[in-house]
Amino acid sequence: MNTPRCPLEANAERVLRLGNELNRAMRRVRRDLRACRRCPLGPNCQRRQELQDQIESVLMEMALEWGPEQGQEFDHQC
Repeated sequence: MNTPRCPLEANAERVLRLGNELNRAMRRVRRDLRACRRCPLGPNCQRRQELQDQIESVLMEMALEWGPEQGQEFDHQC
């Protein structure tokens, strides 16, 4: 007899795959930030700050939406 596939599995696998891609992309951005050291604007670069703020905002939003109280109730159908 086949065990039914958990309905959570497909989307959880996608989230894990995308999370790994995000992690790699963030490492590339961090590496790219090293080039800012050579930029004449240096710490006064408005675009750099805007991008950092946007990234931090998205990460904070994701963290808040995934908190233990957010949508993790069990209905025992899995």
